[in-house]
Amino acid sequence: MKKRQYLSFEEVRTSLQILYLREGTWSKVAKAIGMKKGTVHGIAVNGLEPKTEAIREQLGLEPLCPHCNRLPRKRRKPTRIRDMSKKQLLWALEHRQEM
Repeated sequence: MKKRQYLSFEEVRTSLQILYLREGTWSKVAKAIGMKKGTVHGIAVNGLEPKTEAIREQLGLEPLCPHCNRLPRKRRKPTRIRDMSKKQLLWALEHRQEM
C-alpha cells in the first residue's frame, strides 16, 4: 500500500495565488475548487491554515493529529515559564515580556 503524499501549506497557498492570477477573482477560484471564496482568500492571502478535516483533505494537506487535534509539526510559542528553554526565558526577562 502506497503512503499518500501530502502537499505543504506553502505549496497549496502558492497554487491558489497562481489560480487567482489566471482566473482574475477569488469567486472564480473558489468555484473552480468547490470552496467558499472567503476560505480560499484567507488561505491564499492571509496565510490562515484550515483546521477542518474536510477542507484539509480537499486541498491535499496533511490531516490534524488525532490525539491532540492540532496542526502537525507546528512549533508553538511556549506560554508558561516551565515550558520555556533557558535561552527563551533569558530573552523574555531581558526584553521584559509579560508571562
